[in-house]
Amino acid sequence: MKRQFSKTTDETQIVGLIARGQYAEVATVARRLLSRAPDHPLGLKALAVAHITAGRHDEALPLLRRGVALYPGDPEMHSNLAIALAVAGHSSESLASIEAALALAPQRAEFHVNRAGTLLQLGALDAAIESCRAAIGLNPRQPDAHNTLGAALHRKRRFAEALEAFQAAVTNNPESLDAFVNFVVTLGDLGRYEEAARCAHKVLDDAELSQREADALLPHLCAAERAFCDWQRADLPAVLSELMRRRVDQGPEPFFMTHIEEIDRTTLRQGAETYGRAYLRRAGVGAVPPASPNAGVPDDPLRSLRIGFLSADFRAHPVSELAVGIYENLDRREFSVHAYGYGPQDGSPLRQRLGAAFDVFRDIDALSFADTADLMRRDRIDILVDMNGWTKFSRSGILAHSPAPVVATWLGFPGTLGVPGLAHYLISDAVVTPPEHAGDYVEHLALMPHSYQPSSRVADARVAPTRRDEGLPEDAFVFCSFNQSIKITPPAFSLWCELLRRNPASILWLGFQSEAAQANLRRAAQARGIGTERILFAPWRELPDHLARLPLADLALDTFPYGSHTTGSDMLWAGVPLVARLGETFAGRVSASVLHAAGLPELIARSDEDYLALADDLARDPARCRALRHRLDTTRATAPLFDTRRFGRDMGRLFRAMWLNHISGRHTAVYLPPCDE
Repeated sequence: MKRQFSKTTDETQIVGLIARGQYAEVATVARRLLSRAPDHPLGLKALAVAHITAGRHDEALPLLRRGVALYPGDPEMHSNLAIALAVAGHSSESLASIEAALALAPQRAEFHVNRAGTLLQLGALDAAIESCRAAIGLNPRQPDAHNTLGAALHRKRRFAEALEAFQAAVTNNPESLDAFVNFVVTLGDLGRYEEAARCAHKVLDDAELSQREADALLPHLCAAERAFCDWQRADLPAVLSELMRRRVDQGPEPFFMTHIEEIDRTTLRQGAETYGRAYLRRAGVGAVPPASPNAGVPDDPLRSLRIGFLSADFRAHPVSELAVGIYENLDRREFSVHAYGYGPQDGSPLRQRLGAAFDVFRDIDALSFADTADLMRRDRIDILVDMNGWTKFSRSGILAHSPAPVVATWLGFPGTLGVPGLAHYLISDAVVTPPEHAGDYVEHLALMPHSYQPSSRVADARVAPTRRDEGLPEDAFVFCSFNQSIKITPPAFSLWCELLRRNPASILWLGFQSEAAQANLRRAAQARGIGTERILFAPWRELPDHLARLPLADLALDTFPYGSHTTGSDMLWAGVPLVARLGETFAGRVSASVLHAAGLPELIARSDEDYLALADDLARDPARCRALRHRLDTTRATAPLFDTRRFGRDMGRLFRAMWLNHISGRHTAVYLPPCDE
């Protein structure tokens, strides 16, 4: 029998307080109402909403579960329960509750938005987009619908459509900082960094933001500025590091922070943990299950293993350019190799080669995190390798659903995930992560015997251009760096300008940059006393043509604190010596690892002063540079850096060691010795 309640002053007051957003007062009135009528539906819903807005989700859930049991025909009760479940990390239950609400009230646009938000948490992007479209069809001015639609489109890398959705969200709800941040980020993804910085500056300067709101927006402003080499914000490293130390949930992305000078391993680990836990909460994941080795369960240590690779970058991308040869060279007598890919498929020759490199290729673009993990378990994956970590299009939330007995991270993200239990191992090497650095990584170190970074060959040889063809002076000493603009930091650029000052017959050849970045770098050179005619920018080229022009340089210069990774390997393959600056963080030590594996450890500098002196000495000694080029030419076929077959054997030995740890009931560090058979 349906309960009847007469209208009371408390009910009227609750409705008014909720309309004004005064949720702290709502709780008091709702408790008073429930004291007189313990089963009152508005009292139950109002008190639960007050708990949710105060972050007391555990207190909201029993109220709403009771309300749903008492009033199964009340769609708002189901919807509120769905919201509380989603916030508490129970996404699957949340989806069931919001679908119950929609079954009762299919014309409620906000219910479709709530369903889309839960689907987005689960990683079911196509279904989330469909729900957003339904909500907008019912209410075109629903701001949350546009914002959630933009988020789903952004994760599918449909940036132009996402920007339109975020623009609509901002227009409909100018007070939503979340929508505005999404808008700024997407401008950057479209390469419109100056516009992104201007928009962020205006809001930071003109709006009355709370500290939390400023903390959420500032990192995105800084990322946009660094993307076009705007270095006016001299306190940027200290400001961003402080945000990470304060454990700001919506603080800097860990991948961006690896590019910032003065960052240290401890801060990066803390920042990764904070970011990771916030990411998992947004993904509807509760507590991460602890690592559980296979203690006491018998298994054949020599049986064939199923290895899964999870990546957003199975396409023309630097990570796949490095790794494709390893997928091909894993011994099929010992391993079955599976790919779990998502994101755009570009139809490139590399994408086609990747498709042939795996025994099984799964497109998981439309699957939720939980469904993807379930698919991996059905495929009986023994070791899963996450190739993205905390990069922009991470799906590392899959790891929280125990997709495989052993989980490792490799290559795509230079550092720790920070959250214990997500991955058992971080695949690296003893130069990038020496054993004494182990405390700065929550994963066990699994160290390859040479460099952790392979170097596959993915482009056919092209006829090399001349310096005249590329607009380079014939008689100049050519320093070069083909790294992305975000890697070029003020300290590194100052050293480069000092090299130009010491060597008047030299020029600095930089990789393709935006017009804004070029203008800023020229201004920075002038401020350091270097004429702009000595800074030359290479135009964009298709990969084969780009690789063909690299030998025109005399000496490659490393960036720091994020050093040359794929770029360094490309330079060394082209026969161009690379001067590296050994840093303190993972990202700052990769170029040193690459040089070790190429047989050129003498090109690793330990300080800014050593870096400057080494590069200057080489510029003044052309014979030494020629000798280094000759060494690269003669050892290219045998150096561990370029030997993908040896790398494949070593990675197979590493996987086998991880598996032996698992079946023996322990997870410990793996330090793999060289084996050059």
